[in-house]
Amino acid sequence: MKRLVLSFAICVQIFAGSCSHSVSPALTGEVSFELSSRIAPGYSVTAIALDGKGTAWLGTLNRGVLKYDGTLTVFNSQNTPLPDSNHVWEIAVDKNDVVWIASDKGLIKYDGTDFTVYDASNSPLLRGLVNSVAVDNDNVLWLSSPVFEEGCLMNFDGTTWNLFTRNNSSLPGSMVWDIDVDSHGGKWVAVNDGINSCGIVSISGDTWTVYDEEEFGFEPYYFGNLACGPGRVCASIDYRLSSDRT
Repeated sequence: MKRLVLSFAICVQIFAGSCSHSVSPALTGEVSFELSSRIAPGYSVTAIALDGKGTAWLGTLNRGVLKYDGTLTVFNSQNTPLPDSNHVWEIAVDKNDVVWIASDKGLIKYDGTDFTVYDASNSPLLRGLVNSVAVDNDNVLWLSSPVFEEGCLMNFDGTTWNLFTRNNSSLPGSMVWDIDVDSHGGKWVAVNDGINSCGIVSISGDTWTVYDEEEFGFEPYYFGNLACGPGRVCASIDYRLSSDRT
């Protein structure tokens, strides 16, 4: 029987769009912290990532994307192709400092000059919703589009898209909710196929390993976010759909 040591943070996530867990290049030297009310007053910040220069990229609820490098720059529908009423779910920055934005209106790319929006009209995305993005050690982007019975896991190297579904891969379900990459380049994917029907998939090269209630020793309710740390993977369990939140 397969064995996996997981640390589970049992979390009741009340607010949609909880803070992203994207891990950016390590910063050295002094780091200062400021209140968001001073940096971005009036914005609901839903995702944060840092690029290689230490610039902060912030996703918002329906008010665009913010860049903060000591000065706040706002990118929205008034000055970019970014759509209105766009919930940013997560942001990842690749090794070339290209910013990748997961949103409910598609996958958004910012290369430092131009914004490009990928959706069902110009990519294999089944729907506009992209809720998780992560960059692996080969600088390949991984993303999820969690649409019930249609959702899938994808990767994109800037040219070629690869789609993985329960029909052509070892994914145990269609609701791919979160993705993270460990220090060895392994991909970890949280999959929900309904309440109490969940799994975590490890992807290492061409090897896919599925962990479910047999390995966990209990029946998870519904997976939320994943985070990879030294020698471990942490997963939150989302009880928002439960009528009993006690």
